[in-house]
Amino acid sequence: MTNREKMMTLFSDALDSALPGNLVRDTLKVEADVLTVEGKSYRLGDYRGVHLFGSGKASIETARAVKAVLGDRVTDGLVVSNYDAALDGIGVFESSHPVLTEKSIRAAEILIEKLSALSPDDFFIYVLSGGSSALLEKPAPPITL
Repeated sequence: MTNREKMMTLFSDALDSALPGNLVRDTLKVEADVLTVEGKSYRLGDYRGVHLFGSGKASIETARAVKAVLGDRVTDGLVVSNYDAALDGIGVFESSHPVLTEKSIRAAEILIEKLSALSPDDFFIYVLSGGSSALLEKPAPPITL
């Protein structure tokens, strides 16, 4: 293998390790209804529901990876991204990026509403990636778009 081929392999491996799906699979583990995240454990059966929320340009792929680990334990959720896609059992809101629009405000309102409806008996995971500052926006009055 030439030095160039070795460097290309290293570069490719580095990119693969940073993919949302790979990061999630390396970080989240579930055994017998116990979710472990970086050494901290949560008994999912102790909660009324497991909800998956997120925002950002990589949030759909990250949420898809979390859903693959948790499976049917995820009861619902909402992901806000700059494109639309189907996520089994999780709503997707297509917002605007990089320029703020009314969609950014509406996305924030819907997400706030859903998160506010949770109780201490609910467990939720929030996946966050770049772009959220445009995808979700809730200016404080008197500030407007």
